[in-house]
Amino acid sequence: MTLRRPWDVLPGQYLYLTLPSIPHYGIGYFQSHPFLIAWVDGSDVTVLIQRGKGFSESIFTAQNRSSVLVDGPYGHSPPLGEFDRVLFMASGIGIAAHLLSVKHLLEAHENQSARIRRLTLVWFLETSDQEAWAGQFLDLLHEMDRRHIFTVALYLPSSTSGGSRILNTNKNDRWIRTETNLDPSWFIYNEWSAEAGSMAISVCGNPFFEEAVRRAVHKSDKDIHFYTAEFHPEETPVSRLSNHRVVTTGKSNK
Repeated sequence: MTLRRPWDVLPGQYLYLTLPSIPHYGIGYFQSHPFLIAWVDGSDVTVLIQRGKGFSESIFTAQNRSSVLVDGPYGHSPPLGEFDRVLFMASGIGIAAHLLSVKHLLEAHENQSARIRRLTLVWFLETSDQEAWAGQFLDLLHEMDRRHIFTVALYLPSSTSGGSRILNTNKNDRWIRTETNLDPSWFIYNEWSAEAGSMAISVCGNPFFEEAVRRAVHKSDKDIHFYTAEFHPEETPVSRLSNHRVVTTGKSNK
């Protein structure tokens, strides 16, 4: 969306969208729904919307030039710049909560206005086509990472009947694509062991995913600060079908 004037948006904030042209039981004008702000570039603001029932379905079926009322931004930004290491974990559309945070921390590291010196983003994709939602923004973040502190790990569904495998990457060793199951306990332990300093984890995913990460943090004996987004994706039939790919026992499938 292109706004009439630029917004000063902080990571983790959200906005309300209203589409007056969408009829919804005669009160479409008053149907206002919150969405996390995924990206900001001047007056251009991006939100990621997963198609479902109700309001989101109406958005996808609306005419391309339908008018939109935007209200915001709202919400607070967690103090992630106070930590030496930040691990972001997302499932599905939850990636929308982390993109702007990574962007701001990379900028802060570049101008030495934050402590951050290691960033890792784990994105658990419920379906392979979800990668298109944020692929262009991940590419931009990769280009911003001039000091090589940012690592991306994409956990994709297996495309073969043979099971899990590590996929080749055409970027570098900081861009990982894998079809192995995600073990949050294993990943958190390895991130903690990789480098010294204070550490925070920020998670946004469906309830099953968030609870799996929360349990993994609680099982750890490390001093890790835990943050969640103000909104998290709802459980869907697609997310339920992918839940078995998240290890919840603390035992790795590797």
